[in-house]
Amino acid sequence: MLKEKLKYFFANNFDNKVFSTSDETLFLHKQDAKVHSSTLEDNDVLEHLRSDSKESIEPGKKLSLSEYKELKANATAEYKELFGNDPDSKLSGKELQKLNDAKKAEIANQQNPE
Repeated sequence: MLKEKLKYFFANNFDNKVFSTSDETLFLHKQDAKVHSSTLEDNDVLEHLRSDSKESIEPGKKLSLSEYKELKANATAEYKELFGNDPDSKLSGKELQKLNDAKKAEIANQQNPE
């Protein structure tokens, strides 16, 4: 599932680098990933580069219907995990991912307030 998340990330963001934790949560900043990983059994933080991805997609490239459905399904599953309920079916995969990212940032801030 991490592979799909990375594919979605690079398709919808201009950033060329992202960090992941063992629970496959993605972060733009390494420090945020480290803070989150400290709550996990496996504290590894991995760096992923757009250039390292064989299937990297340029930002703004249109996805096929099957790719879009797969990415929306992944974003929906993550939403359910984060929020504990089903998202509005009218939300796009990109909108769901924005909500997921905001919730993950909120959780990270609650776990490590500055």
